Amino acid sequence: MQEFTVVEPSELIHEPVGIELATVLTQPFPQMEAAIIDELDRVTRLADRDPLAALEQMLRLMQGLDVEILKCMAPALVETAQHDAAMFAAGKDKTSTKGRQMTTMLKLQESIGKLGMARVRVRDEQERRSGRSLLLNA
Repeated sequence: MQEFTVVEPSELIHEPVGIELATVLTQPFPQMEAAIIDELDRVTRLADRDPLAALEQMLRLMQGLDVEILKCMAPALVETAQHDAAMFAAGKDKTSTKGRQMTTMLKLQESIGKLGMARVRVRDEQERRSGRSLLLNA
């Protein structure tokens, strides 16, 4: 069985941003939706002035949303997988009905990693363009 990668908040790239997703996602749906739309509008306006910074902000937003979706999905799916494994080990052939959701969760994990790598590349390009030495920031 494949091991799940756990992304700790301390492992994510943290930079000043327009919204704090963890706070926004605890609000009722209409306020949450409005805050995310406002953030998208802010990033779109930023794209006119600084496309590279806008790209970094969009990647940050996408990565944050993926992490929040994963945090919502993971507990129930892991519990179901453990139950299915126990049933299988006990000799009761029960096929999992959560296979598609587990695949979606794994794809989310993969996309979080890819978005993180893209953000690092964008940040490195921003630093290169600004003339700062990458070795000094290491």
